[in-house]
Amino acid sequence: METYVQRFVVANWKMNGSQQLCDVFVSRFSDFNFNPEVEIVIAPPAVYLAHMRSAIMSSGLPLALGAQDCASGDNAPSTGDISSRMFKEVGARYVIVGHSERRALHCESSKIVGIKANAGLRGRLIPIICVGQNNRPINRETLTKQCRDSIPMNSHDFIVAYEPVYAIGTGIVPSNTEIEEAVCLIKDTVGDAVPVLYGGSVSPANCSEIFSVKNLGGVLVGGASLDPDSFIKICEVAHRF
Repeated sequence: METYVQRFVVANWKMNGSQQLCDVFVSRFSDFNFNPEVEIVIAPPAVYLAHMRSAIMSSGLPLALGAQDCASGDNAPSTGDISSRMFKEVGARYVIVGHSERRALHCESSKIVGIKANAGLRGRLIPIICVGQNNRPINRETLTKQCRDSIPMNSHDFIVAYEPVYAIGTGIVPSNTEIEEAVCLIKDTVGDAVPVLYGGSVSPANCSEIFSVKNLGGVLVGGASLDPDSFIKICEVAHRF
């Protein structure tokens, strides 16, 4: 993935938020000292993307938008689905695919995730592909296969987010050694140029240690991204590395 960005901080609001929170988020960043080497991405629920885009454009701030999922096709008779092209039209630059909650609650296999990643690329979005095992320690064979089956074909224009399922929303964070092992394994599988993020109970209290992991490309933030002050603190730490 060719980009001047060296580090990513991605806010995944999941099924939370409001138009008011969109406005508050943007206003809290009004005095933020942005660094062009750090990409800050906000992924609100789909219904708030247009409102968030409007707020960002009015502010003139360099915040990027992401979608939390996309359909596997385009212009299909698929009630309730939203295509990557539609997300692009309302201002998204990125799309999260394969989050463990999608894999578990919507029975999405790695093959489906790979199809969605390709769909995101067709819609000119950059896929953020989530992978991660359920338990410790890392199962190298399982994680490698999950990566291979989830990535798009004939492209390196994507990001991988390593999210061990046991760490999501639990406050449990793997050691830096474990995260570094996963990052190295993923890069060996998908290519060294592909950014690899970490996600799972990222907070202002632990993000400095997480950012110190060698070759880590950033973080995917869940619960802490719903509090503008907490999220900004994480972004400030990202700017120091």
